[in-house]
Amino acid sequence: MATVTAFIRTLTKKADKVNVRFRLSDGKKIQLFHKSEIEVAPDSFDEKKHEIKAKIIYPKKERTAFNDAIAERKKLIRSIYDNTPELTSELLNLKIDQHLHPEKYISEEVDEKKQSYFEIFDEF
Repeated sequence: MATVTAFIRTLTKKADKVNVRFRLSDGKKIQLFHKSEIEVAPDSFDEKKHEIKAKIIYPKKERTAFNDAIAERKKLIRSIYDNTPELTSELLNLKIDQHLHPEKYISEEVDEKKQSYFEIFDEF
């Protein structure tokens, strides 16, 4: 069964914020990685629970938003993995970006086919 873990990678603990990374592993042969845009301070992240540490002072709204964002991203990664055969890390990143920003992937052909009100009126 596939598992998704969240982790951070930093060379020093003095970095203000680092991006949260995800690893999907399924057995020994499959390991896929995704670097998200979700940021966290290195000393605030609990590596075991994949969320903000419980014993530090942190605003409740931000803590909830961060923990929910991590859970949603893990769910999305699992869903993409289950529905996409021959998945690679690059394809995983593309699918995640398509899900999060669908407006970037609307083809220009669709925009060209749309006619303005006056063009339709002239045709009529």
